[in-house]
This record gives sequence, structure tokens and C-alpha cells, in this order.
Amino acid sequence: MVTCEETSCTVLPAAICLHCNRRLCTSHIVAHGVVLLGEADELCQQISEVAEHLNNSSEDIQVKHSEAIAALDAWRQKEIDQIEDQYTEKIQIIEAKQDYLIDLENNLILRLTKNARDPLEQMQTQKNASRQMAETIQQVLVELKQECRKLTWNSADSPEQHLPITDQGCSLGQNHPATDEHIPCTSVNSSGMSNLLSYSWLDFVPLVKPQSEFSSDVVSSAQSPFIDSPIDLQHLPVESCQKFIDFFLNVSGSHDQSIDNFLNNCPNQTVYLNNFMCVLLSFLEAWHPKSSPKVFNERVLSYHIFTIKKHITNQDSQRVIIAAILVYIHSCNYDQIRSGQIMSNLFHQFLDHKCLSKAFILDWYENSGRCNYPNIPQAKQWAASFIDYLNSPSQSMQT
Repeated sequence: MVTCEETSCTVLPAAICLHCNRRLCTSHIVAHGVVLLGEADELCQQISEVAEHLNNSSEDIQVKHSEAIAALDAWRQKEIDQIEDQYTEKIQIIEAKQDYLIDLENNLILRLTKNARDPLEQMQTQKNASRQMAETIQQVLVELKQECRKLTWNSADSPEQHLPITDQGCSLGQNHPATDEHIPCTSVNSSGMSNLLSYSWLDFVPLVKPQSEFSSDVVSSAQSPFIDSPIDLQHLPVESCQKFIDFFLNVSGSHDQSIDNFLNNCPNQTVYLNNFMCVLLSFLEAWHPKSSPKVFNERVLSYHIFTIKKHITNQDSQRVIIAAILVYIHSCNYDQIRSGQIMSNLFHQFLDHKCLSKAFILDWYENSGRCNYPNIPQAKQWAASFIDYLNSPSQSMQT
């Protein structure tokens, strides 16, 4: 007789189990069904886990996708901004080149009229020919023809080429020191904004006297009365130059001559004072970089203050020193106490090294309004403690 195929079971089989494909009795059919249900529950759990993993992966993909799009958009905007900045810069260079050529053309036309056409017409009108005058006119024409060669727009010029800006008070065709070295030079436009351009030494003429003609000590009020400055201190440059910051960070003296050349070869007094302001701001930035508020490079200050001292030639030089200190401290955005400490430190250094005189500092404090110094209300608060020090009995006795 056929019985249930489950071990030790003698009951007659009732059906074939789909779980094990054996003939089983009713009770074992039910038992095997329970096993199948348990396995089904486990499969359901695994399905839920896989579904949750897929859902989490999908959400993570969406997040990463959004982040990638955002990063790409940020990169795109950054590149666009850089292109716009480069475009603006190159447009300014092209416009500067156009302005230079127009100024040159106008200058040549003026010289042609004044030095050639008018004298020739006068000679013809008066019917009084002069060989000397004819030779002079001929020489003028030769010079003008030579300079007319500059009136060309070279399409091969790179957009990065920096163009010399000819000062209206400087005649063309002068002899300049022959060198191809280019250095940054600050000029001031009609709105008072400063532009850092690249000048060739060929575009400079010496402005200030050799340093040997000046005393090593600063000019005192007894030697030269304080007079109103012809310069507008509000319109001096307010930016340092990274090239000069790097120069000042080097205390080996290898770049001193470059700084001296930069200041000693300027077309006029305005450019000289603008350049001096740029050098001073770079000097202060090298001493105490605004990006590192806790860093004070005293070696830069103690070494290069002698480089600065060589160029203190007159009262305007001292005015620019104070203007540079005010602009620099204002740009640091420190509170009043910290700003006052830095100002006192700098005043002490410049005073001790005779870059500034006590009389000049006191005169600046009392009469600062007449020279249009920048940030005066704040500056007088910063300087109050140092002025008290200068007016103290001990300092008065030293004076």
C-alpha cells in the first residue's frame, strides 16, 4: 500500500506537494505550505530591500544631477564673467590706443600749423623770404614726417598690448632713456579714477631732481612753510600693485633700482605723485597684507622704509605719505582702536626715519581740510592718541 512519502509517516497520501513534488498526506501538505509561506515572506523582505535601495539610488542620482548642473552653471557664469572682464579690459586698451593716436594726430596737426604753415604763409604774405626760416620749416617737416609713421593702427598688435598715454604738457619727439623695460605706471583720468597702465621707459622723461640734490633729512616747516598742495589728494590712486608688493617682499635689495627708476622717470609732477602713491600702498600691503590681518612683516618695514625715504623730496611727498596711510588703513576695515594702533605705528616709523616731520604731522592734523585728504573724520580719530603723544611735555622738550 502506498503511504505518505514523508519519513516515518504511514498515512495514505492525499496529494502531490508542489513544494517537493512528493505524495504527502494532508497534514504534511499543510506543513510544507507553511514552509513555502515562510520563504515567500523572506522573498518579500528582499524585494522591499531592493526597492528601497533603488529608490535611494534614484534620489541620490537626482541630487548629484542637480549638483552637477549647478556646478556647471556656476562654472559657465564664472567663465562668462571672466570673458566680460577681459573684453572690458581689452576694449579699454583699444580705446586708449585710439585716444593716443587721436592725441598724436592733433598734436602733429597743431605743430604743422604753428611751426610750418603759419610761418610760411606769413613769409609769403610779407614777401620777405628768409633762408633760415625756410630751413627751419624744412626741418620741422622732416620731423613731422618721421613722427607721422606712428600714426598707424597695427592690426597685428595683441589686445593685451599696453599703450603709452602722452601727457598734453609733454611735447612729442623728445629723447628718452633707451630701454625696453616696461613697468606699471598710474595715471588719473578726468573722473579721478586711477588706471594702472604699462609704460615703456621710452615714454618717460626725468621729472624729479637726482637724490643727491636733496638733503637726507625731511624738509622741516622752518625751512619750507606749509603751503596748500596743488594736487588733489582725493584723486590719487587707491590700489596697490602686485608687482611692487613682490618687490617689497624681497629684502635683498635686488629690486630697489626698479622702484627708483619707476619714480625717477615720470613725464610730470602729477604722474610722479600718482606713482609714489602706488608704491606706498604696495609697501604698506607688503608690510601688513589685508588678507592676513595677523601678519606684520617688520623686516619689510625696517628695510624698505629707506627705499621710500630716498624719494621724500618735498612737502607734496609727505602729503602723499599721509594720504597713503589713510587710504590703506581705511581699506583694512578695522575698528577704531586697531586702526589707531596701526596709524600710530606707521607715524612712529615714518617720523623716526625722518620721512615725516613732527611739525608736518601736527600741521596735517590741525589743517587737514585744506588739502582734501581722504577719510579725514575717521583719520583724526585714529591719530588722536599719537597727536597727544607728540604734544606731550616730553616730546615738546625734545622739539
